[in-house]
Amino acid sequence: MTNYMAGLTRYFLLFTLCVAVNACRERRVNTSRDQVESRLRSSIPVGSNVAHAVATLDSLGVEHSEYIQSTRTVDAIIRRTAESFLVEEAIQMRFTFDENDRLARISFDEVATGP
Repeated sequence: MTNYMAGLTRYFLLFTLCVAVNACRERRVNTSRDQVESRLRSSIPVGSNVAHAVATLDSLGVEHSEYIQSTRTVDAIIRRTAESFLVEEAIQMRFTFDENDRLARISFDEVATGP
């Protein structure tokens, strides 16, 4: 029984070491916030109308909400912009329009999800 417990302990320590090494491995960036921000600011400049903004997001394959008239916004997200062993990152964007439905500003936020 002692040999069995020693083997089990070694197995557990090896497993724990593998998990720790993978958890600490380097973060892989697929798309940077600067790249996304630069591309969208040039493709959808301030003053653009809602239809242009939505069509551009569609053409770039960016997941987004419908235009919300009450808040004059379109929310968008690019998922898995960076990832590590336990965490995935995304870039969330909010397109805010003025009373004439022209783009007033775009905000960019990086968010992480994981355990």
